[in-house]
Amino acid sequence: MNYHQKTEHSYKSVRMNSGFLDWATQPSAFKSYPGFYPRKKLDNAKSLEGAILLAGKITFEKKYGNDEYFLRTWASAGALYPVEMYVQMRSVEGYIDGVYHFEPRSESLALLHELNRDGLERHAALDYDIKGALFLFASPYFRSSWKYKNRALRYCLLDTGHHYGALEIGAYANGLQSEAVFGFDKLSICEIMGFENKELATMLAFIGEKTEQKSKEISERLPFVSPTDYFEQNGFIEEAYRASVEQSCRESDRQKPSFDFDKISLLNAIQNRRSIRAFYAHSISKDEYERIVSVAGQSMDGLDIYAVINNVDGAQKGLYRGAELLKAGDFSQKAGYLCLEQALGSRSAVTLFVASAADSYQADVTRAGIYGHRVYIAAAMLGIGVSGIGAYYDGEVKEFLETDKHILYALAIGR
Repeated sequence: MNYHQKTEHSYKSVRMNSGFLDWATQPSAFKSYPGFYPRKKLDNAKSLEGAILLAGKITFEKKYGNDEYFLRTWASAGALYPVEMYVQMRSVEGYIDGVYHFEPRSESLALLHELNRDGLERHAALDYDIKGALFLFASPYFRSSWKYKNRALRYCLLDTGHHYGALEIGAYANGLQSEAVFGFDKLSICEIMGFENKELATMLAFIGEKTEQKSKEISERLPFVSPTDYFEQNGFIEEAYRASVEQSCRESDRQKPSFDFDKISLLNAIQNRRSIRAFYAHSISKDEYERIVSVAGQSMDGLDIYAVINNVDGAQKGLYRGAELLKAGDFSQKAGYLCLEQALGSRSAVTLFVASAADSYQADVTRAGIYGHRVYIAAAMLGIGVSGIGAYYDGEVKEFLETDKHILYALAIGR
């Protein structure tokens, strides 16, 4: 809680701490292992490999002069993509049992360690093995702290949630189901993966089945490879990460969503999903809004969802918690002000705020990111735009919502 409070924005802090950003110094957004590591090209026609591709492949390339930016299937604050994905394959046809690294640019998996009756499960302190694919998400936090400074851990965790959300929907599109694992020994995983302090393990997930078999620990840590071309340490972020790792973590089967999408349209939505930069202040229908909420709001244990309804046909304007009207009135200008005075918050049809007691800080912020990705996909299926907003006047949002809980995320929805 010390970390979250010390990284809150206020009207005064935003104006006192603005600074110049030299884009020429942006750290690299892709981790690449040396060429001698064996690689396997992923085949979109195979269900598991298709799910992996939909979890993180590049969907669009932007060029500004000599600079290139690669957008991916998951939303990331500032398009900085401070999350790497590793996959442990066990008993998967066509694969050597081993630990792999996903490479978005080549759409391939690089084999880092061949399993020999060992595996990551023991280091994670899991009491089962995974037959299938075990996913590890880890954050090279400097990609984000380069721009967002101390607040970057928030974005790393939100982005982890978005990345897993892309895996979750990618699995569904391929007839599979993923499961999230929030509580595990993250420090031990960081050690065996050779991350040093350059990457922070944030989440596990799997597509497959739990088995009673228990593998042994991997005997030697994997070789270190830097995820960025240079690195600047932030001790405040690393301390906050270590402190919040020790928190107990809820695990719940209610995390599993029940999607009901036309798969062809879904693939188009995944491919074309973007963060909206401006709205026309057009309305959406009540049915459209309820459809988005019914998908995104399912099973998100521990989160409170507040909605400022600005322009929804058939719905009363006001502030809601879930379906409960807390305050009636037009709060569009207030919502825009709270989102650091961005028109996104005021010209949207709905502006959402995600709050939590943050009893398990890392898990709760990550869950907020998962929720956000479900909002993105459900809205994209309806031709509605979304913008994730990670910066807001924290204290004033809490005052407006009349809650003591921490504000973890905001999302603007509209046309």
